[in-house]
Amino acid sequence: MVDRAAGTNNTISRLSSSVLASLQKRWNQEYDFVFNLASETKYDQPAMIYDEKVVEVAKAVIEEAKKHTGLKRIFDISTAQIYAHGSKPASEGGKVKPWTGIAEAKLKVEELWLQSGLPIVILRPAIVYGPGDQSGLSTFRTKLPLCLVGDLLREANWGAVSS
Repeated sequence: MVDRAAGTNNTISRLSSSVLASLQKRWNQEYDFVFNLASETKYDQPAMIYDEKVVEVAKAVIEEAKKHTGLKRIFDISTAQIYAHGSKPASEGGKVKPWTGIAEAKLKVEELWLQSGLPIVILRPAIVYGPGDQSGLSTFRTKLPLCLVGDLLREANWGAVSS
């Protein structure tokens, strides 16, 4: 692991170094499946924020995952915002043209996962909803009468992403 200040090409930022230390502390047993949901989700941030809080954090997760040879599958949550705008719904093989800073960073992360040799599944949801959501579906809740399945799932105690 090398600090970014050292100026080498194979660097891990101070933030991802602390993430890696946290992962090493908490990843104290072998798991069959890992779900990587760690990401900056605020829109219109400078590219360096996404590089640090999306790409560099993913590098730390990949580095730790490589130490655990018993992993059956890793799931990385990306975004459908990597697909080019079009008149038809995007498909898995659709043209890739990220249209947000988050999507640009997520596409870099997808490439890192694919190069890692780890057993990866990349999921590209169109939107993620949860209690911490301040820019997606939650903004409509105060303006429109909506019944969202996520509400029903949360009330049924099935589990929801809370942060």
